[in-house]
Amino acid sequence: MKMLRIYFKEFFRVIGKINISMLSAQISFFLLLAFFPFCILLLLLLGRINIDNTIFFNTINSFLPEQIAPMFTDIVKNASEHMNIFWSLAGILTTIWVSTRAAHAMIVAVNSLYKKEDRWAWTHRIGLAIILTFALIIFIVVSILFVLFGREALNAFLIYTGRNPDTLSDIGGILRVGLALLSLTIFFTVLYTISTKSKIRIKEALPGAVFSAILWSLLTYVFSLIITNFFIFSSIYGSLGSIILMMMWLFWGAHIILLGVAINKTNQNLRTPHTS
Repeated sequence: MKMLRIYFKEFFRVIGKINISMLSAQISFFLLLAFFPFCILLLLLLGRINIDNTIFFNTINSFLPEQIAPMFTDIVKNASEHMNIFWSLAGILTTIWVSTRAAHAMIVAVNSLYKKEDRWAWTHRIGLAIILTFALIIFIVVSILFVLFGREALNAFLIYTGRNPDTLSDIGGILRVGLALLSLTIFFTVLYTISTKSKIRIKEALPGAVFSAILWSLLTYVFSLIITNFFIFSSIYGSLGSIILMMMWLFWGAHIILLGVAINKTNQNLRTPHTS
């Protein structure tokens, strides 16, 4: 019990050194700005390797609250009618720029908890943001390929064993949740590892990454539950309701990202008490 009190005392001391709401607002703004262009460009890339768009939408929607998923699908599908814009040099550079700005915002926020914001030149941070952006692309593509081949393998197994193929959708739903948790954990681990000069190893970044992945998934579920039962944004904000919901979801999601960093920083401080 005493150790738990010490841990939480140090945790709140770490959190108290930053303005978590301001940093979360900054992260969520750039994430919202980058989200749709990033997904559209990713859809273009997947189209070049002949991957079914349905797999793409199912994979991305597994990370989103159910009230936001239809808006995301409609926007990206409508944008696909003008994909020549995104294939232009200006379109690709703009998409990469806003995506790296979102990654850069997360890197700066992570560094603020480690007090390392003055150690790196801005060019170094931009380079890390580009690496993080392309790492996210790789993770999503791998996730989509896993869903694609995993579904085919599961379907073949059910047919081979003589079981009802209708159970594929139920098992597939469980697999999507597990895949979302795994993908989020990997992404947060990479983010927490490369974003600071404190030489955080993978095993040291993992506790915060697992915490953030689980809490992000819970946030998505609870957010959907609350909005469904207690709020009707469409009657107040009309077509802007989904965008406002997404902004709120990203804002609280950014809090979770920073809480994961705080857990890793707390663990580091308790291992080396002299660390600030």
